[in-house]
Amino acid sequence: MIDFKEIPPSNIANGEQDTFELFARDFFHCLGYEILENPARGADGGRDLIIKEKRTGVSEIVSEVKWLVSCKHFGHSKKSVTPSIEQNIKDRLSANDCDGFIGFYSTVPSEGLSKMLKNIPTQIFDLKKIEEQILGNEKMSLIFLRYFPKSFKLWEQLNVPNHPIKLFEYYLKAEHKDDLDILIHLFLNIDNLYIALLKTKNFRSFLDYKQIKFFKVNGLLESLNVEHTKAHGQPKTFELFGFPRVFLNHYLLKRKHEPEKLVTVRWTGNSVYILSSNTLIVDVNGYKYLVNLYKKLKAVF
Repeated sequence: MIDFKEIPPSNIANGEQDTFELFARDFFHCLGYEILENPARGADGGRDLIIKEKRTGVSEIVSEVKWLVSCKHFGHSKKSVTPSIEQNIKDRLSANDCDGFIGFYSTVPSEGLSKMLKNIPTQIFDLKKIEEQILGNEKMSLIFLRYFPKSFKLWEQLNVPNHPIKLFEYYLKAEHKDDLDILIHLFLNIDNLYIALLKTKNFRSFLDYKQIKFFKVNGLLESLNVEHTKAHGQPKTFELFGFPRVFLNHYLLKRKHEPEKLVTVRWTGNSVYILSSNTLIVDVNGYKYLVNLYKKLKAVF
């Protein structure tokens, strides 16, 4: 999908011979690595970049790994990277005080190089692994466009139906992550939610689109506590007994609806929501909150 020949060759001194190394720097920065040594022309001590990775363990202790990055751009010739090209790796690591080696290649390492690296802490980013990190990754979009404009245009053309949904998902996770749980519970996935928003004009038609039974109950939390106290003698502990299912089914049966098997409770601020696969019961505050949320999401379109 990505044509690495869009990046100029590294062996022709035309002012653009450093482009692949600059691409590597921007790529690793986007992945969250800290750039310690940038690309530079001339003698480089056997490294093109030095980057630092911070790792957090199970005990939340943070450790740091210093990586030597070697960039080899053979995308024009298609030849693999061999041991004769990557020489003296252990000495280069020692000279640059690095803990491990990263090969950043627009082709692939040869079998001989792969064997040589077995006893060295190593990561290999070959053409396919680089591509996997870029395609469909919203954070990589600007890098994709900057270094591979033709491939980016082709990718956009091939993914026009999905591209707006990916942008919408990115927006939801950035701006409404606390609301995602309720929305996904009701609509199952981002695609369904996106289409429902696109095709409706108000909150009730939004729910009707998914055939969600909707009830607004004044004093829902108080009703739950009263009903549960009658049954168990303790208020505000209904979640422990699966009581919302009893309450919801009792509520539905009184209104001549089929009872539900799977029921859950969600809280947002002072609001309570009782949810099943196709039923939503909210209090007044919850109703106002969801209507306002619908308007905010609808404004994106």
